[in-house]
Amino acid sequence: KKRQLYRHFDWYVGHSWASGIIVNPNGKNQESGSEAINAYYAMHLYGEAMGNELLQQQGKVLLFTEATSIRTYWQVTQSTHIYPPEYTRDIVGMVWDQLVEYQTFFGSKPFFVYGIQFIPITPAIRLTYNPAWLPHALPAYTQACNGDPICVESGFVTFLVAARSLVDKSGAWKAALALPDAAFDVTCAGCNGNSRTNTLHFIASDGTPSTTAGLASLFTPSPHGFPWGGVAAMGGVGVVVLGALGWTAARRRKFWSPAPGDEERISLAATATQYGSP
Repeated sequence: KKRQLYRHFDWYVGHSWASGIIVNPNGKNQESGSEAINAYYAMHLYGEAMGNELLQQQGKVLLFTEATSIRTYWQVTQSTHIYPPEYTRDIVGMVWDQLVEYQTFFGSKPFFVYGIQFIPITPAIRLTYNPAWLPHALPAYTQACNGDPICVESGFVTFLVAARSLVDKSGAWKAALALPDAAFDVTCAGCNGNSRTNTLHFIASDGTPSTTAGLASLFTPSPHGFPWGGVAAMGGVGVVVLGALGWTAARRRKFWSPAPGDEERISLAATATQYGSP
């Protein structure tokens, strides 16, 4: 009865903190939002399998709220006004309480930064991608991967192929078939646990045939203004959380400022630290 129900999920900011609560001058952090997405997807499926409707709905609310935060804080578009103009990248690798970074804990190569947001490859990953962002980010992701053999050697090329399927299904299918077996080897750090079969299954079942129409359909606004029409049906918690998320983003935007002389690390005056949680 005394156990914390949501140990890593932060309802104030609308996403998880992978590190939990730690002592660090930069505060809490999260690198791979997609891993959190799959945790809540698993929670939803487990609730469904066990006939536990409450657990199933909890997983769904966490899943959709986390996905909204990924599209808000990790995927940067021209209409994103949370970060100052000094941050010119179209993706964030790591979100901290006090800053954001264009890198990962295990490397700064661009395909690491993109790929870590697409791991592991499951149907739930499709929910995280903004149709207005992915077609513009994909060329940079592709160029970074094609120009470095480590992208294939590390297995991170498989995440590029999966992402491509949401824009170009047939092209992604051909690319997946052409990948060397080594890209799926169990000793391959980036693809350990994945397989060519799983990648092809994702492309076949979740890929969009040469258009973003299918992807965009997931984000059709409801009469309530939420990014998914189904969110409003999840109960009062989902309504309150997504409403609070937009408010939190507005407060974050007001207090984010660039660190002098550093375009990759963007500092912020933490709203929660200055004013306390609402």
